[in-house]
Amino acid sequence: MKGSLIPAVVTAGGRLPEALAARVGTDIKALLKIRGVPLLEIVVSALRESGGVSTIAVVGPESVREIALDAGANLLLPEGASGSDNMIAGLRAIHGEAGKGRAILAASDMYGLSAIAVADAIARAADAEGDILFPVVTRAAYEARFPDSPNIWAPIDGEEYTGSSLTFVKPVAIERNHAIIEAVFEARKSQWAMARLLGMPFFFKFLLRRLTIPEVEDKATQITGSQCRALLNADARLAADIDTVQDWEYAVRRATGESGRDHKRE
Repeated sequence: MKGSLIPAVVTAGGRLPEALAARVGTDIKALLKIRGVPLLEIVVSALRESGGVSTIAVVGPESVREIALDAGANLLLPEGASGSDNMIAGLRAIHGEAGKGRAILAASDMYGLSAIAVADAIARAADAEGDILFPVVTRAAYEARFPDSPNIWAPIDGEEYTGSSLTFVKPVAIERNHAIIEAVFEARKSQWAMARLLGMPFFFKFLLRRLTIPEVEDKATQITGSQCRALLNADARLAADIDTVQDWEYAVRRATGESGRDHKRE
């Protein structure tokens, strides 16, 4: 409902690739630092300072507790066996507060997240219909803020898009799709695995760059049994995250204004 605060869940159980973990001294993604600031602190602080978030639940290992609470989280929940388990645990913890409304589901690795970006997303979501709202950013808008970044793009509707690491969900919609979400987590790094999940006709249409936003929304709605909608023109900072060594190196170069140097100290 417009004007009311919304609860948030931050999943902080993700692990880094072995090559990156060896360089930075931790395998916990949420503890990765940019200019000495842990990613989890960046995300939780942005949510808290946006002025639009009520309870913040962080789901992750005990080692993130102090950072989470100091940055403004209200509670830390122990991580589960998978990313989808963590989402479900967090959403169950704030379900009573969310009621039939939405909650924010946020990853812990959005290195460029700001309070302004969160507040803008909340305002856009307040005016949108749907059980699951997924902000998307065009390549042009993303590269205007993050030029020359290593990113992956999806060709849709004559544009190229990247997805957000912050989503608006009704907890009941995620709860009833636990198995589907687990399958998506497993398939997300493989185009062929996603093809099996989505169906070959849909996937080939994607490869041929013939998909439209409404078709993607309809397919997601069909699979989940929940109304899924894209939030267009989202702030690029919602989509800037770290999955690879290249992502981390780019984030550090951007934060320090340096290039062509070894940033192992970060």
